Amino acid sequence: MLATVYLSELEQQNERNTIYKVIQYVDREFRNKLKLQDLARQFHINSTYLGQLFRKQTGQGFSEYLNAKRIEEAKSLLKRTQLKISDIAVQVGFSNTDYFIDKFKLIVGVVPSVYKNENKNH
Repeated sequence: MLATVYLSELEQQNERNTIYKVIQYVDREFRNKLKLQDLARQFHINSTYLGQLFRKQTGQGFSEYLNAKRIEEAKSLLKRTQLKISDIAVQVGFSNTDYFIDKFKLIVGVVPSVYKNENKNH
């Protein structure tokens, strides 16, 4: 019984360590094309299981987390640079500007151009 509890705790710790490493990787590489399947292969774990673990540990799905990370960086660039929205989209990892604008509006509540104008002096 004690061995079972110990193994369960060890497994949970291993899961947390794996997700921590995945999150560190995503936070570093979010500008690049990232797919859950590729991360699963890289971290030697089943992609479905990785998706479940990711949601369990972060409260967000992988794509949701990745998009939020990219949008946070885009907000920063919109505030402090004069880059065009299409350039910002590419710089934060979106290959399609329209998709970027849709995701930005979904997460932030306004389109990037409005956000940029509202935050010019901040």
